[in-house]
Amino acid sequence: MKIDTVKGGAYALTCTEACTVQAIRADAAFITILEADTAGQYSFVAPGEAVEVSDENAMVTQVLKPAALGVTGRSGIQSGGDVVLRNLMAEAAAFSGIVNANGGIHVPLAAGAETDTASVNRAYAMGMAQLVLMHQTRTYWLTSSCTATNGVTINHAAPGCYCEVLLGANGGTSLTLPTTGTVSGGDYSKILGYSIPFRHNGGAAGTWIKVSMLIGAGGEWTESLDAGMDGYRFRPVSGSAPSIARLVEVTLYYHEGYKSRVRELIGVGKPPGYVVRTTESSLNYDSNTNPCSAAYRLVITQSEISYTSELGAVVWLVMGGASGDTVVKLADIRGWDTYHTSVSPTLYLDVQAGEYGGRVHLESPTILNGIGNNTYVRYGLEPYQRSWITAEAEVPYKEPEQPSAS
Repeated sequence: MKIDTVKGGAYALTCTEACTVQAIRADAAFITILEADTAGQYSFVAPGEAVEVSDENAMVTQVLKPAALGVTGRSGIQSGGDVVLRNLMAEAAAFSGIVNANGGIHVPLAAGAETDTASVNRAYAMGMAQLVLMHQTRTYWLTSSCTATNGVTINHAAPGCYCEVLLGANGGTSLTLPTTGTVSGGDYSKILGYSIPFRHNGGAAGTWIKVSMLIGAGGEWTESLDAGMDGYRFRPVSGSAPSIARLVEVTLYYHEGYKSRVRELIGVGKPPGYVVRTTESSLNYDSNTNPCSAAYRLVITQSEISYTSELGAVVWLVMGGASGDTVVKLADIRGWDTYHTSVSPTLYLDVQAGEYGGRVHLESPTILNGIGNNTYVRYGLEPYQRSWITAEAEVPYKEPEQPSAS
């Protein structure tokens, strides 16, 4: 049946069966503008002065307040059905189910905006910031127990909080820096990671710094001081059985460009056996952004409490310099059981200076506690991270002939 329409007018079609709506052109040709698969109510915009509706029993009613233009409903929108929209603008909407926004949600929130929504969002953001701060715990250097080899002096410029070490030309040292002061640490500590502020001036060939931590408790370990860049600061005692503890080691060095290496020495499997997981990166920086001297901190944290050997944690390098890539993912490592995590970690550093000497700056680590069973850290770092990982390998641990510093 033919229905007279107003050009550009919006109409509601109520049909009793599947039908089509066709516009009638000036040359009497037809253009299909709507195909209704089943009985129901649909909408269309008339492009001309008449349309042809295939359902003789259908009702066509002009809509006085139409939906926003740009919304296409070839098959209509029905209760319980699905619809795909390219663009949607609405004054208000209510949803009874989950709203998924895979491309993200943009909320324009101008500073100083005098609206309820802006106020709520600012208050919420401030509350989240306070929540994050409350779940960080400072540690403090046990200055009387901090040691350095090769006659190097540790200058505790701000005792307990900040120290620095000066190295002469081609000098090296092994530092041992225990901490204390964590409040409310317990068996189930919810310690999901560590933030370690450090900086090492240097960028010449042969310059490197290695940061080592034993995360977790148990196991039998042998410590080797001044063992060089490739030597382990800690190795399992020969023939000993693996336990919860693992060695996590991060090395930054210069060799035909800036590089990093992360090694995780850990017992896995049943029965457990030690393996070494090594991740290497070629850091994409020039001399204006030395990953040693431009580093702010290392962040070692897991996404959530882990009782398995899955790769549930990440090592990041946070840095400044003349680059926009300031969050660098260095490696995936295994998560840990926080029941066995030390509330007073000890930091082990091995440092080698170049021909012009060097300086190491260190603040005491911050412990990153879980909010519930999760950590907020990865949600803040992952959107900004870059990675230049060149190799990942995991092999059974073999007792090496430990290299020496010479």
